[in-house]
Amino acid sequence: MEASRENSRIQVFDRGGAFKREWRGAQDKGRVFGVAVDAAGAYYVGVRRADYDPATNGVLKLDRDWNTVAAIGFGTPGHPVFNAVHDLAVARDGTIYVAETRTRRVVKLRPAR
Repeated sequence: MEASRENSRIQVFDRGGAFKREWRGAQDKGRVFGVAVDAAGAYYVGVRRADYDPATNGVLKLDRDWNTVAAIGFGTPGHPVFNAVHDLAVARDGTIYVAETRTRRVVKLRPAR
């Protein structure tokens, strides 16, 4: 899997390197800066624009069919404020770690129980 920030897309390849599918759903929000997949097969996509505006920084959660099912950040009241989403990871327990370059921090998001 590849997060292509210059093309605002995610591409998936099989183990042999053959192209399988592509997602371009972030083009209206910004550039894709990272992608991770949880144990259930959901995708988490770090998105930001070049202006570092918190309203254009966040994480999208996509289902297996790549439909957006949640958005974290993006200036939403009560959500974490992101300034420079760069990469992310999902732990086995569902905790999401979002790394930012500009603030040099890692934001830990715990799953709802």
